[in-house]
Amino acid sequence: MPRGPWKWRPWTQERTRRSIAAFLWALHDLGGEVTDEHGRVPARIAEHAAEMGMPLDPTINRSQMLTSLDSIGYVGCIARDMGAKKTYKITLLLADDEMPPRPAPQPEPVPEPEPERPLTLVAPPEPDLPAVVAQATEDPVNALLEIQKLAMGAVMGLTRDGGGHDSDTDGERLAATLEENQRLRHKVADLSETVAAKAKEIEALRKALTTAQANLSAIQKASAEAPQRERQLANLRATERFMQAPPGTR
Repeated sequence: MPRGPWKWRPWTQERTRRSIAAFLWALHDLGGEVTDEHGRVPARIAEHAAEMGMPLDPTINRSQMLTSLDSIGYVGCIARDMGAKKTYKITLLLADDEMPPRPAPQPEPVPEPEPERPLTLVAPPEPDLPAVVAQATEDPVNALLEIQKLAMGAVMGLTRDGGGHDSDTDGERLAATLEENQRLRHKVADLSETVAAKAKEIEALRKALTTAQANLSAIQKASAEAPQRERQLANLRATERFMQAPPGTR
């Protein structure tokens, strides 16, 4: 049955709208159906959305978003083939005129080049250091905390001013940290999908248990009423024989 033009739910936030639209259009761009034997279908679609310039919001719970497109909220937008923990296939169920508005691509930020600083050799001024005077303190712990505070301030100042650090090494460390953060984010998303799949299994088992309990109650009730039904049937048969007997033999 056609869904008609796309309509957002009133409570849908802007970041959720953009992420849902980006995910559906990335799936559409991949042919409307994506499979992966390792169960990384949502991650593949999200990566393609980023390549299209429509990255999903990193604060979005991807598992909850897929559940809303599959079974609640915007039910009927996609169909998923899921295993015990992962999603192995996602199929788009929307026609082109039923899709949400396509989000505009977001251009990648271009870092501004740092202005060249003229190289000027200046003799450093003689430091004006105060005389060091050792004084007793009533609380040595507070003194140590004050020293630590001053040391941290000095380190931050050196970092801000360059401090002679290797910028290439710092950049490599930052890139490695960002890559590890992205890997952990994907892992959390996969675990969220696993939790959603387990929740659906538990709900199905709960419904099956309710049905089994209802059937058992019906069987127990029928068993308890069996003697009374037998007596009723015997009386009905006796009445039938009495009515069929000739008048002289009654």
